[in-house]
Amino acid sequence: MITIEKFGELPDGQIINAYRLHAPNKMTAAILNYGATLQSLCLPNGQDIVLGFDSLNDYLSPHPYFGTAIGRVANRIHGGRFIIDGQSFQVDTNEGPNTLHSGPGGFDRKVWDVELGQSSISLKHVSPHNDQGYPGELQTIFRYALDNEGLRLDMIADSSAPTPVNLTGHSYFNLGDATINDHALSLNAESFCIVDAAGINHGETRELKSSSFDFMASRKISETQIDHHFNLAGTHLRKMATLFSPKGERRLTILSDLPGFQVYTGDFIGKLTGKGGNVYQDRSGIAFEPQYPPNAINLQTVPETILRPGETWEHSILYKIEERPLR
Repeated sequence: MITIEKFGELPDGQIINAYRLHAPNKMTAAILNYGATLQSLCLPNGQDIVLGFDSLNDYLSPHPYFGTAIGRVANRIHGGRFIIDGQSFQVDTNEGPNTLHSGPGGFDRKVWDVELGQSSISLKHVSPHNDQGYPGELQTIFRYALDNEGLRLDMIADSSAPTPVNLTGHSYFNLGDATINDHALSLNAESFCIVDAAGINHGETRELKSSSFDFMASRKISETQIDHHFNLAGTHLRKMATLFSPKGERRLTILSDLPGFQVYTGDFIGKLTGKGGNVYQDRSGIAFEPQYPPNAINLQTVPETILRPGETWEHSILYKIEERPLR
């Protein structure tokens, strides 16, 4: 079942709605047609486990991509520059000299068209040729579906010209505490990308074992700061990370068929008033972003991210939720 509520109105008069998916077990997810944003994900008991806002104006203001679609290219592009088939491209920058999450006018700032299914919502956006400097017209679909197991996001894209594509969702999760420090985390990964002071990956990796990011066995996050991309083998839908609530009665598992995933422990959220008047601060939530490695378009050592005409870019993310009674 899907219910629709008006969420707000843009300055130009466009209506933004919240489309609420209802699972048989009373879990719900609210999706906005602004930014294809996951505005809420509520457990059967009503607890909302994602960060976000109650007001459209807050989503229009600067914020750390709470729940938004990221495209055309997630993460960072060094210098906002890349070469495709010998031709150089310069795209808009928004993090010093670099591009973060596609630039200042990314998919998180777009109004998406909506098509409703019985238990799913498909949001569609057409990015024109040369949008922010990216070549080709890119047609993108974000499809959300909710059932008793959790929330599934399918992402699909086609382009009229060769262009980099690296889509993802950018939700922040908190399973029941003021910060994520007392949550436990496990990472199903083999290595992580080394980044410079600007967060740029230049192709160097390091094994998790014996590093500060060795969460191969679950342990408390505590003060560990993470804003890195993790690599794992395989191209099928497989477990990437699991987040455990402080008391261990709840777990969120992230599965995807993408090559890896970014983990960000929210160390620079700042101070924002979120849903229900809750004040979000640094480490109020943790983001999991399945994707290709950062700056992949400029590296020869990672899977190619160029989408060409006649090809379809198609990947999925599953946010699986499990609850176990406390003994």
